[in-house]
Amino acid sequence: MKILFLQYWYDFYGGIETVNDTLANQFVKDGFDVSILCLWKTGKSEYVYSNNYSKSFINNEPKRESYKKIINEIFKFKLSKSLYDIKKNLKFYSSRKKDYKDFSNKINTINPDFIIVSNPALIEFVPKKYLSKTVIHLHSGFQFYLEQKKLTKKILKYNNKIKSFVWLSPNTVKQAKEIGFTNSTYMFDPVRIKSDVDNKLLNKKIVFIGRLAPEKRVGLLTEIFNKSNLNADGWQLDIYGDGDKLNINLYDGVCMQGATNDVKKVLLNSSVLALTSEYEGFSMVVLEAYACGVPVIVFNYGAVCPEVVYNNVTGYIIEQNNATEYTEKLKELCTNYNLRKKMGENAKKMVEKFYPEKIAQRWYKLFRGEL
Repeated sequence: MKILFLQYWYDFYGGIETVNDTLANQFVKDGFDVSILCLWKTGKSEYVYSNNYSKSFINNEPKRESYKKIINEIFKFKLSKSLYDIKKNLKFYSSRKKDYKDFSNKINTINPDFIIVSNPALIEFVPKKYLSKTVIHLHSGFQFYLEQKKLTKKILKYNNKIKSFVWLSPNTVKQAKEIGFTNSTYMFDPVRIKSDVDNKLLNKKIVFIGRLAPEKRVGLLTEIFNKSNLNADGWQLDIYGDGDKLNINLYDGVCMQGATNDVKKVLLNSSVLALTSEYEGFSMVVLEAYACGVPVIVFNYGAVCPEVVYNNVTGYIIEQNNATEYTEKLKELCTNYNLRKKMGENAKKMVEKFYPEKIAQRWYKLFRGEL
């Protein structure tokens, strides 16, 4: 059987790309012919790639000038510059239209038995004859699709045309069906990390790992850490990730570590994973922490949260915006070693159901029409 993943970016390392790479490797191990077809290459240095499956892209990412820039040029009578940028944008749209057509033609050339569309908007470029063999894999939390009404309306038209919509969890499926996505099932994301190391959780390190984006509220996490006064007891908050550092105060004990290419090493040298996100999709880093025997503390970030974070078992789920309770529970995790160790052991056991070989079995049921 030929399985084809469709995604936007060839050389971008994010959640979608990580999940696809993990699934593709497992599908290959299980004897399938797997390809990942991407629209564009961005020219960034980091990307997911494995020699076990075929990966290709249609073109380098097209670039255009902003309309605001062109309007400013016109008002400033920089007519030759504005004309140049207008022509550049016309070329951009022409190039993009050709890329879409080549993308569709490439799907025909590969002639897959099953297609997994990882960026929902790409469904428009799947040839009609393959729609019944196609699933749209929705990687974002349900709140995202409530907010992105135009995209949601567009993909909802495919409800009775494709094989299935694949959501992040049973709770997400329930929400989706309430607004018309009746042809839906779920797949948990697979964790890419495994570890046989017994993490003693003795290092006095709390870690955040992720993008420094507004919804992650890393500034709030540093405030909580500062109020906890854990620094006085030798604890340190290490923040791993790139992005906007504008609202992050560097209190005593807070260390900006930049991005990391070795999440496993970081987690094995840590004792608590702390997230303060307003919302998340699946939050892969939670499972990665589990794999390394690290308990977690999070705000309730959405429908998937209680299906991944087991409150009082593998860590703590705190009611959104209740910084006081978050501070108290964080202190409890850090000062009560036996509690921390027990939760870490529970996490290590719990992660097994998220291993790629387990997740793949549910995908195979979908391929066979058993879901």
